Amino acid sequence: MKVIVENLVDSKSYFTGEMKENFMVIYEKLQQSDAIFSENGFEEIEGDTAEYVKIMKDPGEECCLKSIKSYKIGREFKCVDDVLASIKEAHRDIFK
Repeated sequence: MKVIVENLVDSKSYFTGEMKENFMVIYEKLQQSDAIFSENGFEEIEGDTAEYVKIMKDPGEECCLKSIKSYKIGREFKCVDDVLASIKEAHRDIFK
């Protein structure tokens, strides 16, 4: 059996103190790997890394954060700073 695993390698929070209550912007770097299980045991093969900047909202009484928008670095945006600039422009409503 083969399972794809994503391990969180790095995480940062942006715009702290600049956003309306219950909103946050988080950077995540994930290491993807394949976990292969067999009769002989377990083997993990490292794959690519993926980087995202996510806009999250804390819905309050519910138990987990809600993803509002996720931006993958390397596709439309070449770096974190490009995404952050876009978020400031496109999501003005979540800022104080």
